[in-house]
Amino acid sequence: MKKRLFIFVMTVCLLVSLCITSSASEAGEKVRVFDDADLLSMLEKEDLEGLLDRISEELNVDVIVSTVDGTDGYGIDRYIELFYDGNDFGVGDTNDGVILMIDMEYGEYRIMANGLCDDAISYDDIDSIGEDIVSYLSDGDYYEAFEMFAEKCEYLIDGHINGFPFKFTQNLLISIGVGLVVALIATLVMKGQLKSVKEQKTANLYTRKGSMNLSVRNDLFLYSNVTRVKIQKPSASAGSSGGSRKIGGGRF
Repeated sequence: MKKRLFIFVMTVCLLVSLCITSSASEAGEKVRVFDDADLLSMLEKEDLEGLLDRISEELNVDVIVSTVDGTDGYGIDRYIELFYDGNDFGVGDTNDGVILMIDMEYGEYRIMANGLCDDAISYDDIDSIGEDIVSYLSDGDYYEAFEMFAEKCEYLIDGHINGFPFKFTQNLLISIGVGLVVALIATLVMKGQLKSVKEQKTANLYTRKGSMNLSVRNDLFLYSNVTRVKIQKPSASAGSSGGSRKIGGGRF
């Protein structure tokens, strides 16, 4: 009797465990870290997954990192597209997302921005991100490189969606204010140095008395020149990127 009770209890516990695991899997986040080249420790991978999940959920895009030890005979540009599309990455109709791929076989990295992220991240931005992470990659500080990539993408995508932080505008206004104050001080100083100069309401001091005598005064209108430029209204489809994408990167 005790044996049967023990088996029954263990069976119930096993079923409960399976249900909890299944529920956690269904409620779990999409996998966004693929470390096939084994560059990260377990703790680093967990931290990176948490960072990418937070950014992706807040901005409603997919931010992904992938490391590989070869691209199966494909060029890395083609391989990153196949990887992104084959795993159904991206959010919404335009598959909004951005991915960083590291190929350790040839020491290459690529960044691909798709959909909304293609609008948010320019080629100059991709180059800038690459310059920021390449030194980390060269030194083997892979987690730091991936973290830098994620944070840069968050800034650019969030700025595109919600407008760039007020801090930038505030700093700009402060800079303009300081410039105006400096210009005003410089102008007042120069004005104070012109003590021998007095304002004159007429030009009498600059003409010889009796040298010019106007007998006739007329205003003669010669001609006018009017230029007209047709302004085209934007079409209904203007500004829509569809599923467009851009890819950029280099070596490390």
